[in-house]
Amino acid sequence: MPDPASSFSRAASPRLLYIGAADERAALRRYILEMAGFGVITMTAAQLRPDRLRSDRQLAEAVDIVLLDGPAAMVMQRDRLQALLALQQPVVVLTDAAWPAEDRRILQARGFVLLPRMTPPADLIAALRTNLPGRDRAGERLGFADIELDLVSCRVFRAGDEIHLGPIEFRLLSLFLHDPHRVFSRQQLAAAGWPGNIYVRPRTVDAHVAHLRRRLNAGRPAPLIRTVRGIGYAFS
Repeated sequence: MPDPASSFSRAASPRLLYIGAADERAALRRYILEMAGFGVITMTAAQLRPDRLRSDRQLAEAVDIVLLDGPAAMVMQRDRLQALLALQQPVVVLTDAAWPAEDRRILQARGFVLLPRMTPPADLIAALRTNLPGRDRAGERLGFADIELDLVSCRVFRAGDEIHLGPIEFRLLSLFLHDPHRVFSRQQLAAAGWPGNIYVRPRTVDAHVAHLRRRLNAGRPAPLIRTVRGIGYAFS
């Protein structure tokens, strides 16, 4: 069986190790993380032997941050939880009310970031991005006209009013804002909005661009996102 770390693309950025049970909830959480732009590898608690965590430099160098799901953490022995610190990367732990208070205190004292397991996806992504090591704060915001996009908190504002977007629309808007006057083809938009090299129908791209356009332009006198017939879309 191949080592999970060996299958991690070095081009993925940022790179996240997700430790959780192999169930539908874990699959959904991984999907959300990938849609938010994280490269993700997964492990179960059983795979995380303390000796490996302390000695496996390949694993340590393969990840930027660790996300530990609550149920997986509860079945791990305390030495395994503490051994995660050997990776020398930030560790975010999703906890619930059943967690022993003593374990919470130990992990917080050692630098773990604890979040409720029911933290909304947008807030979880923001917390992960906030705790990434060596973040370049100069590149955390994108803007054009009265639009502002915060890449860390995953929030969008127009003229100071917050606009709530889904992960696909957020990624499309990010692409537009990186080069606002450029015309992007449907293929380019699909590659940005749906990571993983999956096939996306042109009509699906059109539907999400239309939804993004409606959210941005609702009640606004200056509409954004124009259609370029036969080619695609441009933001200006």
